[in-house]
Amino acid sequence: NFNEHTGRILKLKINSNSDKFLSTSTDGTVRVWDLVQDVGSDRTPSPRERQESYSEFWPSSVENVGEKSFWIISHSGPVLWASFAQSPTSNIMTSVSHPSVLTVWDGSSIKWNLEENGAKSCELCNGDLYVVVGGSEQVSIYDIDLAYLLHHLNWKVNLALYNTR
Repeated sequence: NFNEHTGRILKLKINSNSDKFLSTSTDGTVRVWDLVQDVGSDRTPSPRERQESYSEFWPSSVENVGEKSFWIISHSGPVLWASFAQSPTSNIMTSVSHPSVLTVWDGSSIKWNLEENGAKSCELCNGDLYVVVGGSEQVSIYDIDLAYLLHHLNWKVNLALYNTR
């Protein structure tokens, strides 16, 4: 039964084809939603299909605003961030979940995962060859196929330097 998240939604992102979007949640899942196919009669019409005026953005005649997801990707903790591949033909996705786990997915299957201390966000880049992971005072770049760390940058801001007293 593919229904809505059971926790707070933390991130929404649309893919490059604009035919899918993903949502991340405190319930420990990434859900990928189809924006094109009518996968259930309880699908909420898009604003383009439904909106007649701004005062009726969510019309009272729509009782069930839930939509069916077609991929549910489970994690061990809240999912802070996720991203789609840049290529419209790729099923690669990345996610960062608490506590600091970076996961690379091929569709709904895990390609690889690892602990990236302090990770809070991730994006695929350079033709989906690399994943850039950002977090508390650091950035890391991994090769997507090999799960190999290419670069790691750390920085700390010394606030004492900015103290004017």
